[in-house]
Amino acid sequence: MRARIEVRNLKIVRRDFLYALLTATSSLSADGKTMYVIVFNKSESSDIRTRIQVKNSSCGDAKVWTVNAPSLSSTDAKSEVASETVSGASVVREGNDYAVTLPPHSMSAVEIQRK
Repeated sequence: MRARIEVRNLKIVRRDFLYALLTATSSLSADGKTMYVIVFNKSESSDIRTRIQVKNSSCGDAKVWTVNAPSLSSTDAKSEVASETVSGASVVREGNDYAVTLPPHSMSAVEIQRK
C-alpha cells in the first residue's frame, strides 16, 4: 500500500516559549543580608515580564541592573558593544514577589536586600 500527501502553502512559524527563554542563577552574600539573582532573557525580540518569588517575607528593597547588546549574536566586537542600559533601578514589589521586565537579549542582575 502506498500513500501520497500533498501540502500546499505550508508555513512554519517559530514560537518562543517562556520557559526556554529565561535562565537564572542566584546567590547570597557572605553576611546573608543581600540576595543576588542573575537572569538572561534569550528572546530575540520580546520583553519578558517575570516575578522573582521570595519565600521568606523578610526581604526589603530591590534594584536591577541590565546589560544589553544589539542582538543575541553580538560578540561585543568594536562595532557591537554591550552596554549597561539600566543602572540600579527600583524593582516593583508585589507581596513577597519582585516583578521585573527583562528586555530581549539581555542579562539582568537583581539585588534584594534582606531585613
